[in-house]
Amino acid sequence: MTFLWIVAATGWVLAMAALMTARGAARRLAQLTEMYWELKYEHGELKARVKTLVGDSSEPPPTAAVQAFVPLGDLKKKP
Repeated sequence: MTFLWIVAATGWVLAMAALMTARGAARRLAQLTEMYWELKYEHGELKARVKTLVGDSSEPPPTAAVQAFVPLGDLKKKP
């Protein structure tokens, strides 16, 4: 009977350790995700600033994206 209590207690301790590890990993993932988006935003801002300072005319001006409605029936394969 004592052996079963030791196994149960060991399992509980391992489960708590795994839970703490998972929480730490989730917290770190949230930090890294936030840092990624901040860096991406800053990169875009700096890229725009460099374009205005350099006045790069080698690229054509961006054209407006054309959006069109495509009915679902047209996407289905016809036998």
